[in-house]
Formats: sequence, structure tokens, C-alpha cells
Amino acid sequence: MMRGLSVAAWLLAMAVVLPKNKISFVGANHADIEVDEVFEGEFEDQLVMLSDSPTDLEFSPDGKYLFLTQKEGKVFYTTIEDLDNGDAEPKQVFDVNVNHDLCFNGARGLSGIGVHPEFPSKPWIYLFHNMNKHGDCAAEVESDTDEGPVNRLSRYIIDPNTMKIDPDSELVLFETPPLFAQSHNSGDI
Repeated sequence: MMRGLSVAAWLLAMAVVLPKNKISFVGANHADIEVDEVFEGEFEDQLVMLSDSPTDLEFSPDGKYLFLTQKEGKVFYTTIEDLDNGDAEPKQVFDVNVNHDLCFNGARGLSGIGVHPEFPSKPWIYLFHNMNKHGDCAAEVESDTDEGPVNRLSRYIIDPNTMKIDPDSELVLFETPPLFAQSHNSGDI
């Protein structure tokens, strides 16, 4: 719950508070970072990237990239080096709509991203999104029908050299039954 609140607050402000002494977060779980180290010293706000309807963000475990998703299905990244230099122009990595027709009403759309803990040696990106599988994005459908969109967790391959996701590399890991309401059906990875 706390992670969701901190991410939501960040997304609303679209700014990150970085210490001037440039503490680097290295490793997948950041267990080696002391809280006092992070909050000591002077701070300044730094605009990271502007985005319409951001839904999630994820740092790569190698500490080189920050990924951001938009509700409408687009995935962007910037490098941590560019963040440190104040030149964090987001670059588009992928658009889920290339392969799928997403629904955007209510809580629907692209809602979560994860990066494999061994990235870039395992160049896998995980996306949680809503999909118009049965041709119906209606706000409400009968719960006993096969109509309505589904939620899907998929793994994609990202080329670490070009930072582009191969749309044909999708491996579906999980898919829900059809959803009968437009709210409370999004998720995080």
C-alpha cells in the first residue's frame, strides 16, 4: 500500500526530489541503502518527464533506466544518466495498441510494468494491461456472459541495444475471465 501511495504521489506531481549529493540506487531491492542516507542534505525538485495519464514507473535493476507507462498503452524510458544531467527526454519503447485493442474507460488500459531482476542479461519487460478480447469495452456487462474485456499479464523482450520492445515477442502469463465492470480491474506488477 505504501508503495502505491508513493508512486501515485510521484505521478501526480511528475517530479522527483533528488539529493544534491547524488545517491545512486543500485540493485533490485535497495536493501543496502540506509533511510538516513536518502533524506540527508539539501534537496531540489527535478522534473523527470511529462506524461499524459501516467500509470506506473519502474527503475531497471541495473540502475540505468527509468520506465514509465501511460494508460493509453505507451511505454517510455529515460536513462538515469540523463536524469542526473537534467536532460531526461522520454523515448517511446512500445505501444501495446500495436498488438491489442485496449479499453480505456474507467480503470482500464495499461496499468503496470515490471523489469526482470536480471535485466539486461534477461531482457524481459512485464506489462499488465486491459484488452478488448471479445470486442466489448462496455462499462457494464452481464457477469455470466463471455463479453467484456480481460486483464492480461504479458512478458515481452526488449532489445537492450535499441531499447525497443519486439511486439511479436509477447508471452501471455496470465489472463482474467471477462470483466463485467469498468472499475477495480487494474493492477500493478
